[in-house]
Amino acid sequence: MPMLSEPPRDAATADGSPNRPRYPGGVRRRWPGKAQHRYCSVNARHTSAVRELSMSTSESAEHGQVDLLAMLAERYESPQVRGAAFERLMQRALQRHPDVYGPQRFAQVWRWAEWPEREALGYGADIGIDLVAEQTEAAGGGLCAIQTKAYATGRVDKGAVDSFISASATDDFTARLLVLTAPPTAQARLMIEKASPRCEVLHRSDLESWPVNWAECLDDPARLRFATEDRHTPKPFQAEAVAKVVAGFAENDRGRLVLPCGTGKSVVSLWVAEQMAGIGGRVLYLVPSIALMNQTMREWASQRDPAIPHPLHRGVLVHWRGPHS
Repeated sequence: MPMLSEPPRDAATADGSPNRPRYPGGVRRRWPGKAQHRYCSVNARHTSAVRELSMSTSESAEHGQVDLLAMLAERYESPQVRGAAFERLMQRALQRHPDVYGPQRFAQVWRWAEWPEREALGYGADIGIDLVAEQTEAAGGGLCAIQTKAYATGRVDKGAVDSFISASATDDFTARLLVLTAPPTAQARLMIEKASPRCEVLHRSDLESWPVNWAECLDDPARLRFATEDRHTPKPFQAEAVAKVVAGFAENDRGRLVLPCGTGKSVVSLWVAEQMAGIGGRVLYLVPSIALMNQTMREWASQRDPAIPHPLHRGVLVHWRGPHS
């Protein structure tokens, strides 16, 4: 994939216009070949189209800004009843999620007491697992053990996840997922990180970013829906950028695409990936922050071409302190 970044900017230019790109064409792309550099520019007039773009997920995210945990705490005084209500909401959410935490990955999602194989496999009524999901073949198959923690405040300590980690550490489960609405303590985090098979974590911030109107489905999880966005149609300058990236990689094995802020780099990179990798392809997408990774994953999920299935994508955090740390 090409590296995507904004061009360097000056505080002001000679004509007094602030933050004008240094590159005379407004956008510069460089294709380093073995013995030559090729440059092409997109006319600066296209950058005015930035105002027309709506590339963020802010509108759909507004649905998730309602404090689900506060509503649950207000509605249900008992922690047990509150936890059961949260379980039902998460069961429905995992059945409806439009991307990696939905039907692309989970063919079935049962509450623990409703899991058909529970008694046949010798499990009791309550061992710390709240939900069981059957994974699709594209996601590797097998069963995923899931625990949900509806904490409005405080932290999730080691004791709160210990039974789940222990109960799911069997050959019956090939994956694990924790839904945490409060940060884990250091001991709990260490236990989660060292768990095998690997234990994924959905945090409160993830749930808040979901385009769901929680108030509408609090009493009836069957009404839970993820708001959908219209897929963007490439602007002329975006279509030109995609075409020139694809053409550049036809003759070179590396390149750089530089676009100004707000021109839709996330969705442009998606269109490039879909054209170049296609069905069954694999793309490594590198970003410098977790926030940008989350933004990109949401953008790709909402804007992907339905004719090109994205069976699974995962975020991997690499932390490097430097050579002398």
